[in-house]
Amino acid sequence: LAYGPDGLVEIDPVSQKTAHYPVPLDMRPSGSLYRICEDHENRLWVSCNTGLFIFDQQTKKFFKPDWLPEFVQQLHPFYLFCDSKGNMWMSFVIPNSIGFYEAATKKFYYYENYIVDGKPVFDVNHRLSKMMEDPAGDIWMISHDGGGILRYNNRLHQWEKYPSGVTSPLLVHKELNGIYSAGPDAIWLTNKAGLGLARYKYSTGEIELITRKDGLLSDNISGLTRGKDNNLFLVSATGINLFNPQTRKIRSLRLTDEDINLSFGYHQFYD
Repeated sequence: LAYGPDGLVEIDPVSQKTAHYPVPLDMRPSGSLYRICEDHENRLWVSCNTGLFIFDQQTKKFFKPDWLPEFVQQLHPFYLFCDSKGNMWMSFVIPNSIGFYEAATKKFYYYENYIVDGKPVFDVNHRLSKMMEDPAGDIWMISHDGGGILRYNNRLHQWEKYPSGVTSPLLVHKELNGIYSAGPDAIWLTNKAGLGLARYKYSTGEIELITRKDGLLSDNISGLTRGKDNNLFLVSATGINLFNPQTRKIRSLRLTDEDINLSFGYHQFYD
């Protein structure tokens, strides 16, 4: 399913036929639709500038989630992420905030302006624009606006901001657009501002940079995706790199077709 004019468009991969499901007028976005995310119950959560609604893939019907508090429909959900437990994580704008729906307890938690227990856990000037789950079940969040990295430690049930202690301008003062786990105490990070591919060991603060000097086509990365055997695909305006974290080997695909512009290749999917 993808978002089309006034609703969702379903494309059958075998027959190539399409079906259009219009959003009811009272739920239809007046401007931007930000994210479509599938939960563990075969439902699509859709975030837009007019709130949040659900599409049931069995009944092909739209509805507003009555299991969420009424005030949620007054919020502006931006990014959605469903974790391995079926919890739906959400970032919000106007104001920048964070929240999540806990599937097991059916409870919704909302932290306006990133305030948790009376203290800010992230810079309110930056909206959270990407999330990922590591093998330990912790949720990591970054912002295209900068501000560092936010982690929800599921084992300790606490929020943690990185880098901690000494500020690293590489990770705090520049945007981040790609994040994946790089082991038990490290993460991979990218941005479009010359970072290249960074391996950040958050337990010590150590940063390893893989750049053009090592074989990348560009240090300005538009998108980061993990493929088979934990290999990483890095997309830039110049082309695509395949990076093997074990061997550190880099393969490159340069695009010669001028009609293909990867400058805006922010999202990719490896099947």
